[in-house]
Formats: sequence, C-alpha cells, structure tokens
Amino acid sequence: EAALNAPVLARRAEQAGVRMVTVHGRTRCQFYQGKADWRAIARVKEAVSIPVVGNGDVCSPAEASVILEQSGADAVMVGRAHYGAAWVAGSIATAAAGTFSPGVPETRQALSDYIIAHYQDMLALYGIESG
Repeated sequence: EAALNAPVLARRAEQAGVRMVTVHGRTRCQFYQGKADWRAIARVKEAVSIPVVGNGDVCSPAEASVILEQSGADAVMVGRAHYGAAWVAGSIATAAAGTFSPGVPETRQALSDYIIAHYQDMLALYGIESG
C-alpha cells in the first residue's frame, strides 16, 4: 500500500513506446476488497501524455461518468461488472454517445434472446471448438 508506483511505471512504459495504459484504481494488496481510488488514476493521467483507461468499480453509465470526471481518464474499462450483466459496456457506450440504452433486458425473453445472440456471436468469432 505504501508503494503506489503506477505513475512511475506508466511514465516508463510511455518512454518505452507504449501508446496507452490501463490503470486499475485498486492496489494489488486490496485485491477485490475496498473501493477503487480514481484519484490514483488521475495521478497516472497527470504523469503521462498517452491515453489512460481507468478501471475499477465501473458498473453503470453513472459510475463511468464519475470515474471519467474524477480521474481525467480518456476512457473506462468494465471488468467484473460484466459477470451476469454482459450489457453493461453497451449501456455505458450508448450513454457516452448521448443515446438511450434500455440497459438490463426487461423480460426473460429479452434476456434469453440476448444470451443466445451473444453465444452465436462467440461461435461466429471463435468457432465451435473454442466458442
């Protein structure tokens, strides 16, 4: 916890030619506990000139908006929020674009259709052996 070195590491990565970094707002010691510190992401953003993607506790369009505001990040990345709610990233993207997203499928049939479409897309992308 005492060695928060993300800004230094991001600067070194940039100097080595990296064109973008993703930063999680939790430390390794926190693992899945506690809250993401979006100000820590802001310190990385201040240290580099390349795009910074913020991650950690991004579960809704509202939270994505707050993380972008508090961190100054160029984008957000959704992680565990996808488990059981694969539509979260789409909701965030449409909100960021200023368009409406219904979010959670409203009926069991809509959810079923969503899951089947996702499965078919995975098969189309990866094939039957890996999909």
